[in-house]
Amino acid sequence: MRKDYTQNAKRVIENAKKQAASLGHGYVGTEHLLLALIEVKGVASEVLKENGVVYDKILELVEDHLAASGGVMIAEMGEYTPRAKRVIESACEEAERLGNTGAGTEHLLLALLKDSDSIGVRLLNTKGINVQKIYIDVLTAVGQDSTSAKNEYLMQKSKKQKSTKQEKQKA
Repeated sequence: MRKDYTQNAKRVIENAKKQAASLGHGYVGTEHLLLALIEVKGVASEVLKENGVVYDKILELVEDHLAASGGVMIAEMGEYTPRAKRVIESACEEAERLGNTGAGTEHLLLALLKDSDSIGVRLLNTKGINVQKIYIDVLTAVGQDSTSAKNEYLMQKSKKQKSTKQEKQKA
């Protein structure tokens, strides 16, 4: 873990490991990051709670739909999945993009939300949570005006759709 994470972000990253272990999962995925983001105090937990994301409800979904063995092959037990690693690394890019020196919980959440195919985002969608609103609320919480935040979300979503189309055309 690099030094450019806030204390709360470091707590989230470590807490995700504990979430995985308590569920009997041999890997740390975006679902564990989401649970940790809800649980560890910070901008992310506040925004998630304000948007109706409840720890127990997400935990219940994880327990019901993801087997303890996980079926995910990782080099070592307790390792982060490639997607979770990408989210953690992307948080630093989010912080830099927004002009912050360290990546906080809000940057971890932004990076997670940008990965719309992740289990963490799928869990939010399953619960009927408006992911776009959370994204905009996080950006607003860090000082962006809501119109800019909404435009950024729509541009990011458009880029994702274009890259998905290109990948399908190559296949």
